[in-house]
Formats: sequence, structure tokens, C-alpha cells
Amino acid sequence: MEPEFQRDVRKYSIVVEYEESLLQMMTFTAHCDTVAVTNYKEYTEDPFQWAAALETDSITISLKRMSPSANIYEKRRKYRDVSKYTFNVRRKSLFDYGKPHTYLASYDVCSLVQDCNYVFEPLTKCGLQKTTYISWNNMIDDVNKMAECKGGLAAGPIN
Repeated sequence: MEPEFQRDVRKYSIVVEYEESLLQMMTFTAHCDTVAVTNYKEYTEDPFQWAAALETDSITISLKRMSPSANIYEKRRKYRDVSKYTFNVRRKSLFDYGKPHTYLASYDVCSLVQDCNYVFEPLTKCGLQKTTYISWNNMIDDVNKMAECKGGLAAGPIN
């Protein structure tokens, strides 16, 4: 990670190897009334994971402090933003190693079905699973055709 983490620096760059597809990060807050939030999830000291896309991706971690008037036992606590950090992740591609991708080779296309730590469909396998797509481009084309999810109950395809 560049630069090394400093409290006042808000943007960072991370370069990961091609073989690394699942990244894990832990956050620690200086105050017990502060939480780290990313992708609409609240984290304290538990590690969170995300699948790194090929080439560039980014993740934003917002630190939020509970409002002094909020009750810690309330279901919907009130928070105010303290600071925000952006991590730009570049996952190397095969081209970085001088190995151009060949579409003639046989590859399995895998997708992150559900996080094994947060299983929401008990009868479905978790983690990276093989899909029915014949190529990565075929899967990306289908994903780009999907409507943007506006809420947690929006319907979507199951692979």
C-alpha cells in the first residue's frame, strides 16, 4: 500500500498480484463510539473481504461516530461522518507478466456467490464458484445488461 497509512492521508494505492482475487482488510478505530463503514456494511474489528476486479477497483471506508444523543441500543443509530479513506486497487493482469490472454485456452469462469462469513442462502455454496459462462467477456456482457439494484429485495439472476 502506498503511501504507508497516515491518519491525515485520504487516498491510497494498492497493487496486488494477478493470482490474488479475494482481498481482506481490517479496520481499527481509535474511539469505541466510531465505526468503519464500507459497501453499506458496518465493521468494527472484524475483517471484511471483497473480490478484486481485474485492472482497477476502489473501495471507500468511511469512519462514522455515533451522535452523542443516540442510544447505543437503538436499532437505527445516528452517525456523523468523521473521515473517509479511498483505496484504489490495481490487480495485475496477465499482460503485466508478458503472458497475453488467449481466448483459445480453456478457462473456468468463477464468481463470488456469497461471502462464507455472511451466508444468506444456506443451501447455496459460498465463496468463488464455477459459473455456466463460457468466457469472462460473456459473463461481463450479461452483468452489464442487468438493471441496477435499487434495493435489497430486487430480483436478479442466479448462476
